[in-house]
Amino acid sequence: MAPRLTAILGLVAVIAGPASGQEVPRSAISWIPLERDANAAEAPTGPTVQRSTITSEPLIGTRRDAVGLVPARALGLPPDIWGISSALRISRMLDELNENGVPATRGLLHRLLLVEAIPPRGSGRRAIVLNARIDALMRMGAVDEAEALGQRAGPPDDRLFERLFDIALLTGRADAACKMLAADATLSDDLSTRVFCAARSGQWDTAAMTLGLGEALGAIAPLRADHLRMFLDPDLFEDDTDLDLPEPMTALDFALREAAGQSRPRADLPPAFLYRDIHGRAPVRDRALAAERLSREGDFPYPILFAAYRARTPAASGSVWDRMAHVQTLDAVLGQGEATEDILPALRYAYDALAEVDLTMPLALEYGAALSRLIPPAEGDLTVAKVLMLAAQPAPARDWLPDEAPYPHHVALLIAEGSDAYDTLPPAPALPGDADRLATAALEAFALPMEGQSLDPQEARLEDLLRINRNGEAVLSALDLLGAGVEVDPGDLRAALRTLRGLGLEEDARRIAVQTILLRLP
Repeated sequence: MAPRLTAILGLVAVIAGPASGQEVPRSAISWIPLERDANAAEAPTGPTVQRSTITSEPLIGTRRDAVGLVPARALGLPPDIWGISSALRISRMLDELNENGVPATRGLLHRLLLVEAIPPRGSGRRAIVLNARIDALMRMGAVDEAEALGQRAGPPDDRLFERLFDIALLTGRADAACKMLAADATLSDDLSTRVFCAARSGQWDTAAMTLGLGEALGAIAPLRADHLRMFLDPDLFEDDTDLDLPEPMTALDFALREAAGQSRPRADLPPAFLYRDIHGRAPVRDRALAAERLSREGDFPYPILFAAYRARTPAASGSVWDRMAHVQTLDAVLGQGEATEDILPALRYAYDALAEVDLTMPLALEYGAALSRLIPPAEGDLTVAKVLMLAAQPAPARDWLPDEAPYPHHVALLIAEGSDAYDTLPPAPALPGDADRLATAALEAFALPMEGQSLDPQEARLEDLLRINRNGEAVLSALDLLGAGVEVDPGDLRAALRTLRGLGLEEDARRIAVQTILLRLP
């Protein structure tokens, strides 16, 4: 921190005094600038002293990188999941990870980010692995889990506080974060944060003075200053004033704009910006759209999506209103105990509508149990069979799968069942398409022996990581390959699935394989 800025901050802290409990209007708030400062992934501070085979490391940082919400073994992972990997290596892999992929892939990543485990080697006071895990959760829109993970780590340093403050802005729980800053001014040297917190606590004069000092020092950019000024005194601006959009938009920028009723950017917001749309009092349409987005890009609880679909009678047609209408129609025919032949048309309409926006998986989870109780017609039904397989209901799915179903469906069913009756599969097409090649690669991941069967350099590399006790690196590498989702290269899919199986994550591997195969199909 520059000496002049330090002196100014000291003066502001003395003048501001302790925060009062006075409330100001809450905003619909915001999100985080995901880019951290350039030194965020630097080697941990504090020397590591090695004497013989004993390593001494800073206790606080080590404990923070070990922090989790669920013990490793409860997730089917070993407590030493990070093995001999360095904290710097793991944090960089997390920062660069492709977090897309089919829902089962995102679910496994979500669990891995929450794991309580022995920290990687070299974990220091800066807790770079913990911070990288929080950032990854936020990119997935898992705001509550990110907050819980950060709070579990104990009193924050400046980098952890930056994340917790942004989360507090997003969730509307900024008062507690501001009180934390008032108690320890070293947590942040951002004058914009101090202006915001002073205003939140009712210290309007202090907020205005700090804003003026920040502008004079060049520590608060002009556009940010305008947003803060509008937050402090909206009457200074015309009612139709729409300030330029900050680039990039930080959590504080978004919070200030929401509080002042400014327009949102036309481009998609990062998933974590949508927290208040889900948990606040947003209109039903906005809540449903936010739930759809989080379902596509994160590991979002599907019941929340369907609660939004059922919240009211559709007010219009097109887009999300049509999806709401199809879901409500399917609910009605299922609730009335209609015959199977009456339910199937409603299911197909709902299936097509949700599949068009990549929401097949939530539909399968929501309706799989109800569909499993239906009596299949003699000819079966491919849509129902697919939904049941995605819902992890392979036994009834077999009764619904037509004999003439395409090859990938039969492969997916065999994998879902955990069967090794490979001789029951129909022959693969002589001229396989992309979906056929993907199904064959997935099948090979389960059909080939695990030992001595590396088919390409990618698989050999991942097997080497497992052999030298870099299991966490192997999982992250596999998840990165799977981040391509249904467009994954067949060889990458096989390598990733075999790696997960090698770690004992058999059920995860099967769910990922089934979803990748079936969601690749029309």
